[in-house]
Amino acid sequence: MDKINLTAVLVDRANYGRLKPLLIDLEKNKQYNLSIIATGTMGLDDYGNVIDELKCDGFKNVELVEMECAGNTNVAVIKSISLGMLGCGEALKRISPDAILTIGDRYEDLAFGIAANFLKIKIIHLQGGEISGCFDDTTRHLMTKLSHLHFVATNQSKKNVLQMGESS
Repeated sequence: MDKINLTAVLVDRANYGRLKPLLIDLEKNKQYNLSIIATGTMGLDDYGNVIDELKCDGFKNVELVEMECAGNTNVAVIKSISLGMLGCGEALKRISPDAILTIGDRYEDLAFGIAANFLKIKIIHLQGGEISGCFDDTTRHLMTKLSHLHFVATNQSKKNVLQMGESS
């Protein structure tokens, strides 16, 4: 049986903390070729050298896609998404995964979701259907609509995903 080429998308340190146990299991599992793309604040020196941390934790195929634009404005976020789509598209084209894995409630994930969608790469979305009442809800719901496989955290999240016309 051929191995599944899976690329995990990490956008910040908290994202990594939540996915680390799963990523360790995937890295050890002989059914998968795991690669990791770090982006967002993971590429900023102010937040530490996360690439070295990932490699120190035993992950072999790690690369950085820089996309963060300076400034805490909506225009800076739009520019970051645009840069992210370019970098993500190039990285995903080169890596050619069967699927990407993302938690997907941040704008950095949206750049990957759009790029993967146009490259016809399957998207595995964790924790879709949640509602926090924040701006992230819109991005999370967009990622749910772009995704092919959904892993929800609660029964209410499952209902929300189903109401969007997706299967959980």
